[in-house]
Amino acid sequence: MAPYPHPHGGLSRAPGVGMGSQTVRMSLPTVLGLGMLAAILVLLLQRLHADSTNTLRFSQRELSRLDAEPFASGSVASSALHNAGEADKDSARKVAAADAEAALNMKAISSSSSSSSSSSSSQRRSSEDGPKKKTVHFVVTSNGNRYMNWQTRVLYRSFLRQAVAENSALAAFTRILHRTSDDELMQEIPTVRFDPLQPDCDVWCSYPVADRADAIARWLETDDAKRHEYVLVGETDYLFMKPLTVSSLPPATSMGFPFGYIVPAHESVRDVVRRHVDDKYRLEDVPQTGNAPQLLRTSDLAKVVPLWVQKTRDIDLDDAAREKLGWVREMYAYSIASAEAGLSHDLLVPPRNRLMVQPPADEALGDACFAHYTWGGFLHVDGKKVWGWDKREYGNGQYGDEPARMVEIPAMPPYDAKFTTQDNVPWTRAKYELYEEFTRHFNLAVRDVNAVNNGIPTGFATWQEAAQAARPSERAKLARMRVEEAERAKAGR
Repeated sequence: MAPYPHPHGGLSRAPGVGMGSQTVRMSLPTVLGLGMLAAILVLLLQRLHADSTNTLRFSQRELSRLDAEPFASGSVASSALHNAGEADKDSARKVAAADAEAALNMKAISSSSSSSSSSSSSQRRSSEDGPKKKTVHFVVTSNGNRYMNWQTRVLYRSFLRQAVAENSALAAFTRILHRTSDDELMQEIPTVRFDPLQPDCDVWCSYPVADRADAIARWLETDDAKRHEYVLVGETDYLFMKPLTVSSLPPATSMGFPFGYIVPAHESVRDVVRRHVDDKYRLEDVPQTGNAPQLLRTSDLAKVVPLWVQKTRDIDLDDAAREKLGWVREMYAYSIASAEAGLSHDLLVPPRNRLMVQPPADEALGDACFAHYTWGGFLHVDGKKVWGWDKREYGNGQYGDEPARMVEIPAMPPYDAKFTTQDNVPWTRAKYELYEEFTRHFNLAVRDVNAVNNGIPTGFATWQEAAQAARPSERAKLARMRVEEAERAKAGR
């Protein structure tokens, strides 16, 4: 992901029947007593089964009607239900149902990544996901820094809001964490963690996304990756604004986004790209896209990923390619790998793209279901900023060990035809309305986050406890120290 890109998931036996070489004989009272006990046990088991089934169905039914109410913890929901009038009780029930659904997702991913019995557990969860149209598993990679973690909290809550819609294809969410230790979101976000290729990145490194392909490759080996037929690979700075309704694609086809800054045949990069593309392929065969967003069959992703891992390593070892391709070199690595794996791509331009828009570059949400807020939104009048928001400035900036507090984006001022962007591009009313809608959905997600545990990451009583979990491990600190020592030694030659 470029920092400043250009726009464009039994049998019973009768008493006295022989059992082996022995015959069991029982008195009539004994038989009657045992029979009554068995009947009671059967009734209890039936009741327990009915209760669990009803709970699941209640969750699906209520979540499908969720609108503006925040998700909250079970204790908050119970309290609200006890104190609320009839008009508010339905909202509280939806809150409880939403938490039940999130808990089911967390339980499924925990079982699928922790033991040999996980296969049957994940298969049971998959069969409980509801209508077969819910087929898409959303995955996002992260190294667990504060910048990506606040984005992930917002992303996950926006995902939950859209996943519960009756026409939504979204079925599961997994954060793939490449980090040396657990972080503060392990109990809040469904997560699978793997050791990173670059342990120093837990502290700081120049290119943490180099771990992305390897982390996804390792995730594909888990039972969690086998839960659904399709996978949607995303990034932390996405915000769901509508349900995803695409629930099937032809084999060897991926739906993505056309990035204007990924141009393999461009004269400025064609020489370095050419040496990393197999001779059987033209540069024009390499799609102008990247690894996210991509919606495809999980089996197709498994074909691309080994090549993607290799291309990422090869390009990173190529000094000229690393310099010319810069921050988006890993996107080029994916695009080259997908071409060599034989994937075709659906890369429609907004507003026809069915996955993503990038406000304020784009004018309308159109057919998309989420926004990529890599661009800052600033309103200027006569060269003076009158309002603005940028992810790089949110939560006291990008860097630091303590988790960011979640606050809402301030309201935008009424539309003025004089508004321009920081690049002196006019804000059309359509552009303004899209950004205003983005801020509304962002703020709803923030409210959902803060409705649980007073905004403190789940599982912690205080922000201080959460901050302790967020800190890098000693192994990561040592790795960072060694990298810096090597860099100083190299510079001193």
